[in-house]
Order: sequence, then structure tokens, then C-alpha cells
Amino acid sequence: MKADVVVRGNEALVSVLRSGDASLGRVFALGCVEAPLDVILLPDGGWNRGILLRERDVALVDGAVNGDWLAEMLRTLHTSDRIASVSKGHAVLLRHWVLHVIGAFDPAATDPFAEWQTRAQRLGLVARRLS
Repeated sequence: MKADVVVRGNEALVSVLRSGDASLGRVFALGCVEAPLDVILLPDGGWNRGILLRERDVALVDGAVNGDWLAEMLRTLHTSDRIASVSKGHAVLLRHWVLHVIGAFDPAATDPFAEWQTRAQRLGLVARRLS
């Protein structure tokens, strides 16, 4: 299993790339000036830019991650079709088909992620938090 990843900031990008997690799909970087050639640079206009370009489940990262963080989150996500998202530390993993059904984040919302989770809950879906 693989997931696309959207990172915000240089520290998060370096952390994701150094983790060497084999579950990494395409990597999108928001607000970074430089990146390796295989990373897609996007202007920092919010998470939706990367969410809308994804081809699979997508992780949003805004800080440091360690080890096989993404593989662990993917394993948890795929234990049940009723899980819409998994979060751990500075990362949240969103399920691909749920994004197709309820859409990306509402930029007008005070807390876009919480509003997204509320829409997912209306479909009977749940969020999981890993420690």
C-alpha cells in the first residue's frame, strides 16, 4: 500500500524524505523553495492543492515524522472501511474514496479538518488517533 503525501514547510519535507518509508507515493511540497526533482512543488495555498492532485489515500504532514510512520497509518486505515482518517503526531492520513464522496477541506471553515471529519461522521465513518 502507498499513499501520496502533502508536506508543508522545509522541515516536514526533509523529515518525510529522510524517513525512507516505502509507503510513500507522490510527494507534494507546500511553501518550499527547493526540493528534489521527484517532489512536486506547490504554492502554499492550503492543503486542498495537494489533496485535489492525489491519486490515492493522502497524508498531510506539517512537522517531523519518524520511521515507518506512513506504513503504520496505512495499516490502521485499512483495518476497516469505516475509518475515514488516521492521525499521528504531525500527520493525518485521509482515505481516498471518502475524499471523492465528501470532497476536500472547506477553506471557509474555522477548523477545516474538524469540519471535514464532521462530514465523514454523517456517513457513519470514524477517525482514529495513534499515539
